[in-house]
Amino acid sequence: MKGKKFRIKIHKLVIYILLLALLIFLFWFNHRRVLLIFIAAQLMTLIPTIFLIRGSINTPEFSIRMLKDEQPIGERNGCVTRLSSNSIYPFSRIEMKYVVYHSFEENNKHSFRDYFSFLKGVKEYTYNFSFDYCGIYHIIAEEIRVYDMLGIVYILLPPVEAHAAVMPNQHEVRVSDEKLALKPLEEDFTDPTKGFDVSEIKELREYRDGDKLSQVHWKLSTKSEDLIVKEYERQAGTCIVISCTGDFKTLTEINEYFELLNSFGRALIKEQYYFELVYLDKEEQSLVRISINNTYDFDLTIHNMYYKLLPVSAEELVEYYSENFGRSKLFLLSKHEPGEGNYRVVESFRNFALYSEI
Repeated sequence: MKGKKFRIKIHKLVIYILLLALLIFLFWFNHRRVLLIFIAAQLMTLIPTIFLIRGSINTPEFSIRMLKDEQPIGERNGCVTRLSSNSIYPFSRIEMKYVVYHSFEENNKHSFRDYFSFLKGVKEYTYNFSFDYCGIYHIIAEEIRVYDMLGIVYILLPPVEAHAAVMPNQHEVRVSDEKLALKPLEEDFTDPTKGFDVSEIKELREYRDGDKLSQVHWKLSTKSEDLIVKEYERQAGTCIVISCTGDFKTLTEINEYFELLNSFGRALIKEQYYFELVYLDKEEQSLVRISINNTYDFDLTIHNMYYKLLPVSAEELVEYYSENFGRSKLFLLSKHEPGEGNYRVVESFRNFALYSEI
């Protein structure tokens, strides 16, 4: 019975008692028939009650999951509720209350209820969801009630949860050395990994979306069903760092923030500018720096940022970055311009802009 709570519907119990009282009253007019009805009514109540109280072997198991780990804004994704039971007793009804909310707005929850008639075996129910904002949505079966046949006694089971990751839209962004105001790396910037041989292979792995064909290890790939890619100690290319402040206040601002990051980052990948993302991790309470070599790494990092990005001021992030990582070509994704003379606008979507160090 761990995690399960036994409950009784008082008003239904009262109605049941009144019906029993009526049967007892009728007992005086037809002994045999009323007695059989009385015994049947008792069995219908006592047997399911005993089965419910005995424990988990007689109660259905529940789980919910999303059909796809990630989905674009506005695209449907199925949430599957799976019920399974090996009980010898057929439960008549299951009531479930679902709650849906964005991780950024925990106080703004939407809920709905559904009811299932479920017998022994396995059954799945699918609900289709589409979302208007990027980020993490929580879909929780908050209340799971397993009733007896008369609906008087029920067990309240622990909630189960699934998550929907909604990825930001992409806009057309063009990048170039001139637009990014890049100069030769060795003249202006200190490579934080100076001393490593960039031609040294760090690892071999399967091909990911966005990898260059020049990285493919063709000899090993011919012996494998999948393409094998060489990942070097440090990818050749310009050292660019995008610092993310996370200074948004509404779901609309979250959209604008990540749309700009997604569009600018994918444009860099397309033009083969390898770059890094820097943000403050709310779990570790420290600055995280991640190398982005392909769209797979980029999507994964954005997914993680949904959970971990801690909002911080532009000034604090730049100061923290300068103290810990030295100088690279720094772009700051922020809602507010840090200071005149120090930054210039590179790209801008509505309220957010990427500022580049001059």
